Amino acid sequence: MRFLIHLFEIVTEKKSFVDNPVLGSKTLNRLGLHVLRIGLAHGITRLRWAMLVWRLPKAYRKQFHKNGYILIENFLDEKEFEEIVAAVAQLDDNLRECHQGDTITQRAIFDDAIYSETPALNVLKCNSLIKNLFRYAGSANHSPLIYKENIVNGGILGQDPQKDLHTDTFHPTVKAWLYLEDVTPDIGPYHYVEGSHRLSWARLRWEYKKSINASQSGNHYTGKGSFRISEAELEELGLPQAKTFTVKKNTFVLANTFGFHRRGQADAGTTRLSVYMQDRVNPFWPFPSFDCELFRRWRIAYLKQRDRKEEEQALGEGRQPVWASVKPD
Repeated sequence: MRFLIHLFEIVTEKKSFVDNPVLGSKTLNRLGLHVLRIGLAHGITRLRWAMLVWRLPKAYRKQFHKNGYILIENFLDEKEFEEIVAAVAQLDDNLRECHQGDTITQRAIFDDAIYSETPALNVLKCNSLIKNLFRYAGSANHSPLIYKENIVNGGILGQDPQKDLHTDTFHPTVKAWLYLEDVTPDIGPYHYVEGSHRLSWARLRWEYKKSINASQSGNHYTGKGSFRISEAELEELGLPQAKTFTVKKNTFVLANTFGFHRRGQADAGTTRLSVYMQDRVNPFWPFPSFDCELFRRWRIAYLKQRDRKEEEQALGEGRQPVWASVKPD
């Protein structure tokens, strides 16, 4: 039965080479399993983009497909933006945190209770441009899940793995940030390699070589399907150095995280506050879905329940949860 589940996961968004012996099979990946999944997923994503072309103006679509990201300055009305900054700064409901090396990532998902208690945040949920950016760029016709995100930079616990250049997964998927404060070089700005989202023959060869030994990789994240890349490999692929997103507050950045990216180095004791948005779907489903309120609520409820179960299981086994609840002061 377990083998059938692993076999079925070939046509899902599952990506871990160490958790699935089929995806991680050296023999199957020598025969091209990983690159076959990449090619099929990217082809289906292009089909969905074609179906959703009406969702987004041409200028944004052009920027997204050329660079791999969309950057929009002065995204919100000034008054709306200041209200959101004040609301997010005070928000501590649903807050969870993840420790990675010298960095703590704190997130709180915006659910109906938060929208009801903090009306200013409804501007984000109802913003038509945010919806359409995700409906198109995410290729699934979904509005995003929205979170408060606060990055707390430490300096004493080792290297944060998110500061290594990497790709999130094997297919196009999107994340976005609305920055609530100026992003300066000392607070760990986002870095993105322009054009690295495109599926070239050089990239496919690199993915093929990586996949063969990924299940035995010494890097935990590569084994989980989030491949790391060195500066030398980046040069071999003919790609430029990563662009640093030192941007003004009220700037919106959406990125295709199949492209290579990382979190920048930061000074200890600094923080970076933003509204974080994300969406990820089964890349092998050929049709866009319907973006409805009921589905949004179900997704949020499912994620909150999943996070609770994972935390309870970890604590029951005497280990630190990947994402742990943060109790309000």
